[in-house]
Amino acid sequence: RDEGDPTYNQARIAMGERPVTSFAQITSNVRLQQELKQVYGNVNNVELFVGLMAENHLPGSSLGQTEQAILAKQFEALRDGDRFFYENADPSSLVNQLNNTTLAQIIERNTTLTNLQSNVFQFYSNIQGTVVATSATTTHLLGGGTNGANGQNSSPMAGVTVELIYNGQVIDTTTTNTRGVYQFQQVGAGSFTVQVVAPAGSKLSNAATLSANVNITKGQDGPSDPAVANFRMTGVVTTHSTAPIGPQHHSNPHGTPGNVLGALPVVSVATDGATNSALAPTVDGTSAVANSSTGAVGLSALAVGTTAPRLGPAVAAVDQVFASQNIIDNLRDIGL
Repeated sequence: RDEGDPTYNQARIAMGERPVTSFAQITSNVRLQQELKQVYGNVNNVELFVGLMAENHLPGSSLGQTEQAILAKQFEALRDGDRFFYENADPSSLVNQLNNTTLAQIIERNTTLTNLQSNVFQFYSNIQGTVVATSATTTHLLGGGTNGANGQNSSPMAGVTVELIYNGQVIDTTTTNTRGVYQFQQVGAGSFTVQVVAPAGSKLSNAATLSANVNITKGQDGPSDPAVANFRMTGVVTTHSTAPIGPQHHSNPHGTPGNVLGALPVVSVATDGATNSALAPTVDGTSAVANSSTGAVGLSALAVGTTAPRLGPAVAAVDQVFASQNIIDNLRDIGL
């Protein structure tokens, strides 16, 4: 006011912006809205500097709409009014050369540095990759034998633990998402080891290779330009059904109608490529079979009539443990 500055709304009109009609249009901060109303009473009384500091920032900016408009107009006037400004005075070839020169290039020309990222004002140092399983798909059945379907099953692995190691110490841990993707963000510069922790019970032929060294010597050009370390598990990868245990009624394959312990825990290399989880069982009237829309191998569940009460606790125990194929084999060996 001492220098004759306009009010916040008057400045907005001068910049070609619409005046605000409520304190909520200045800021989304409810407490700040109340304080502005308490001090000024009417939105038209808000002083310019206070309004500029209070207004919401534009996306990706540290300035609000009015302040950005003021600064843009001021710098445009400085440029256009200076006959010595390089775009007004220099040949077009020199202008093109200058416009395509970055601060990183200027620093490198005048120092011994040679590995600066293109934007020296931003430093990204992310590590990202995928964990995929390629496994034989022969599946053991609870009643003995296999389902007879063999082949190769390749799919991303969800929920796999991935560790970031620096100087021999685990400094961060994450898990893969449903697409088998993991990411460590802003790890800084240095030499790192990314290590995949194999799921319990898996029998991998390449377990020793589930780690990779990643060297970050300079900032990356952006979040879409991470250091990449991908992993492929080879061997028998252990998964299990996440469906709950519960009785389901249908014909007993042994000839005696009775209850079926529907979603028995399974240890199988068959996974659903779309969801990365073990395949949930469905009931077809004769057996409960794990199916996949992607055509992955199914797993037959056990249907027993008169022996269901004795089988139930044992199966429930396995459901709690979700251990390796050895547990299933042990149950079969003792006649369960």
